[in-house]
Amino acid sequence: MNDETASDRRGFLFPGGAVFLLSVAMIKNALCLLLLASFFCPTACRGDGKRTVRFFQSGKELTAFIAETADTPEKKVRGLMFRKELAKDAGMLFIYPEDEGLAFWMKNTLIPLDIIFFSKDMRVVGILHNPPPCKSDPCPTYPSPAPAKYALEINAGLTDALGLSTQCTARID
Repeated sequence: MNDETASDRRGFLFPGGAVFLLSVAMIKNALCLLLLASFFCPTACRGDGKRTVRFFQSGKELTAFIAETADTPEKKVRGLMFRKELAKDAGMLFIYPEDEGLAFWMKNTLIPLDIIFFSKDMRVVGILHNPPPCKSDPCPTYPSPAPAKYALEINAGLTDALGLSTQCTARID
């Protein structure tokens, strides 16, 4: 089979002469799957490891952050260590399996941060305002005020400036 015949049949010619033929139905099915995937996970499937975290009070959206996810033990330990800057609308989202007492340290943290803790039912359960960075071992830890499944680190002062409080709820897109 030559290249012209393979291309006439909507196929691909692989080394060794093997031809993979695509039918119109197969192409339509693949496009439908891609469309469905983009509908059901528009940001979770972005591929950049970031999620949008939105905060609401009385049903009104107050703000949103584009957050890197710390969803592995290595990422959770490193957090925002050694970062010299963080965009105003950025943060780091720490994700745990269930609501639990969380504790954070500020080892090698160069930028001042606030930490927002929220539960699996997406209620803000506490906020740590600008915990001091740790410059030498042993570093103190700062516990969540209540069990939480999520913690979001953002630039210090933004929680107050944006009116974020334990009266808020969150949504992760």
